[in-house]
Amino acid sequence: MSSGRAHGWSLQWEAWQQLIWLHEKLGLNWQRTVLSASHHQQVPARPGVYAIEFASPLQLGAGQDNGCAPIRAPIYVGKSITSIRGRFYKHAGDDPQDLIALARRWPDLAPLPRVFIWAEVSAIDAVSELESRLIECFNPPCNKIGGLRLSAGRPAGAL
Repeated sequence: MSSGRAHGWSLQWEAWQQLIWLHEKLGLNWQRTVLSASHHQQVPARPGVYAIEFASPLQLGAGQDNGCAPIRAPIYVGKSITSIRGRFYKHAGDDPQDLIALARRWPDLAPLPRVFIWAEVSAIDAVSELESRLIECFNPPCNKIGGLRLSAGRPAGAL
């Protein structure tokens, strides 16, 4: 199943500069917890952005003492204008969206858990822009929409 768009970090430095500027403007403080429903109390019921981060499959057959560093990347970036915890429940629960469900079928690497990271954003009008800029820069494989598109009147997050 392919979303028809490229994946992997953007090489457009201007996009990263805009993300860095917005990150600094909002004064974001990122938090993290294991992507497991039992950790829901750690995630705030407040607006913000989040990402689901997995260790790469490079570690799948590797022993713990093989010198292989955990190469991690966001597989999904999302937002909530009401409750990040609500989105956490959706992704950590029994019925995640299809591409996240596919990724969750991979073997779980005990020393390298799947991680949910988030930043609360009090400026509600900035939540969608921040999500879109994160998607634009990281191009996570489980996101079905592309990043920021402001030309021709298209809203942020549109295809």
